[in-house]
Amino acid sequence: MFLRVLALVVLLSGATATPVLGQPSPMEVEAPGTDVFHDLDAETIALVDLQEPLTQPRAQPRSRSRTLRTVGTVTAAPAMMGDFFGGGIPFSTAPLSDPFSGFIPLGSNRIKIAENGKAQPMDGAFFNYNHYSNAMSYEDDTTGSTVLVTIPVDRYTFGVEKTFAEGLWSAELRVSFNSDLSRSPLGFGGFSIEGGDVCKLAANLKKSVYRSADTSLVVGLGMAAPAGNDVNFVDDTHLIDVHQILRNETVHLLPYIGFLRTPSERLFYQAFLQADFGLNGNRVIDVKNGGVVVDRLNEANLLFLDFQVGYWIYQSSERAYLSRAAALIELHQTNILSAADVFTDPPSPPPPGAPPPSQGHLLTMTAGLQLDLTEMTTLRIGGVVPLTSEHRAYFESELSVQLNHYF
Repeated sequence: MFLRVLALVVLLSGATATPVLGQPSPMEVEAPGTDVFHDLDAETIALVDLQEPLTQPRAQPRSRSRTLRTVGTVTAAPAMMGDFFGGGIPFSTAPLSDPFSGFIPLGSNRIKIAENGKAQPMDGAFFNYNHYSNAMSYEDDTTGSTVLVTIPVDRYTFGVEKTFAEGLWSAELRVSFNSDLSRSPLGFGGFSIEGGDVCKLAANLKKSVYRSADTSLVVGLGMAAPAGNDVNFVDDTHLIDVHQILRNETVHLLPYIGFLRTPSERLFYQAFLQADFGLNGNRVIDVKNGGVVVDRLNEANLLFLDFQVGYWIYQSSERAYLSRAAALIELHQTNILSAADVFTDPPSPPPPGAPPPSQGHLLTMTAGLQLDLTEMTTLRIGGVVPLTSEHRAYFESELSVQLNHYF
């Protein structure tokens, strides 16, 4: 056996060695057409045949983007759709002849990690569209009879998430902004709000503390800062363009924990527990009295509990497009830990029941459908309805559309 191995080494080294000057190489000794293995037995020849050719390229590792959404694993589970509108500053103008009440969604509402969020570090970009029906309302009495007029609000969110440290961490950046919130004055004595397109910029750091093929547990910390306009209040009764200004200044701290599990190839569920603490208030500037700061209004501190369960109702490994579809059901509970301050214009105690509630527990339900447009691109469409009467003070219904592309 030793002689066989020695012969193999000599053969392989001689095939590539540089010949000594004046001497032919071992390969040149053989006449053309001669079998170089003629002195070796069958066992040694078989050993040579098993060797990997020197010129064969090494196998490249499979792209992470191609293994990102393997069926039956946590990587394939959809993100949570989410919900929630409100949490800004409740306001009331009931003393005016044109009462106007609702919530001022400063900084485009609060930032919820569960809204198009997933309990796993990911690589991707996303876009969210939310339409809130009857999010604000006012009473129009200019025609002689009081008519309740409702105002919808549209919100747009762009975000990107990138993993690092071998996928154990991810950093997310998202910016959200509202449609124009301005309302034109309604004749003499009218009242209006100016300062639409208010927006908020949020950064989120996520850490995977446990992960397996079917289970993921993450913790994270986010921070949201205002990046949009202030809100101007116009009271035509006093013929002043801007009556009061509510500064968009509150910074929010967002600690959270998330859990995701896929117990079977089709079933999945996940949950988020997140707090939202306002670190400072929003100044109120009285323009009529020389621009002095007359108040500092704090937003409510909140605790969110979100749960999602879903099921892949269609899967096909043969289709490149629309290969899968999943049905989603979610429950979202908002616990108001501390009441928000109420803004009134003109300054006065708000009448009972005028602003939306600022304490208690709010519950909504989300139902939606996810479509895998391609292997790395998904589309989710869903609707949100309040399950508690208190939550209808924020909105009556919500349409949500979410587009995700994974890297």
